[in-house]
Amino acid sequence: MATISFEPIEWTQEIRDYSSINVVGRYLKATCRAAHPRHVLLDNKIDLHDRVIELSILDGRPEEPEWLPAEPPEKWSKRKILGWLHYPGDYGFGNGIFYLQNSEWFTAVWDQVRDGGYSDCRITVDAEPVELPLGSRPVVIWNSKDILFIDSVELQFRRKTAKVRTGLFGRRLAR
Repeated sequence: MATISFEPIEWTQEIRDYSSINVVGRYLKATCRAAHPRHVLLDNKIDLHDRVIELSILDGRPEEPEWLPAEPPEKWSKRKILGWLHYPGDYGFGNGIFYLQNSEWFTAVWDQVRDGGYSDCRITVDAEPVELPLGSRPVVIWNSKDILFIDSVELQFRRKTAKVRTGLFGRRLAR
């Protein structure tokens, strides 16, 4: 298990109604880069800080995907999986999806993205299977043949504190 952080470089918000494929409602997508200090190396060669990965954020509970080649269905149902990451080595970009199981949490993230005004954002996930080699650098090695399963998610929006303006005699001034 490894903790991997991503920095969104672009957000997309959509309202979708594709009822024929059961995709209805609000949809968030963050185009991200892997965040330092931990290096995520794809196939022990490509640093994901130099590439992008698109993370989809959905409201609700994940359903077992039909394409799960790496995990038997019983393992999916025994573990609390919130989503997955996939990075086919020959595409040049990766993708992932995770669910916020509480609608209030999804609404809070939706509002943060809509309102803006934050100075920094970080999306942190715990995912596996990865390799954590011993050494001086904090490195995660992700084999591009593996789908990483996410079992925890943290979204953090940082805001700069407002500077208080004071007058000549130290009184606070209105904005």
